[in-house]
Amino acid sequence: MKKYRVIEKPLYLSGGVLELTGTQASSRKHCLKPAGGKKGRHEIVQQVCFKVGEVIGMEAEAEQLLKTGLIEPEDKEAAKAEEEAKAKAELEAKVKAEEEAKAKAEEEAKAKAEAESKKNNDA
Repeated sequence: MKKYRVIEKPLYLSGGVLELTGTQASSRKHCLKPAGGKKGRHEIVQQVCFKVGEVIGMEAEAEQLLKTGLIEPEDKEAAKAEEEAKAKAELEAKVKAEEEAKAKAEEEAKAKAEAESKKNNDA
């Protein structure tokens, strides 16, 4: 689970699984139930609010909140490095696919040329 900091204004959540500190969970115990598994994980059962500056662990639902500007990664440098690494990997995969397609096309052209040459020699 990644850690995010609440920014701009209070954050209201109505569902999902969070990773919270003991203090965060105890002050919101009426809105949460233990999620099981790792310690500190809680499932939201009733709308819960987090103040600006609070850090919470979130899973998939974080992407939409990042886009709205309500949260930011707790470790901005690590998040930026992760984003750059992902972009680099996507670019490398694209370049590799293009190279493979080019090599395949060249191989097919060579095979076609050899077949034409053999056909002409047989005639």
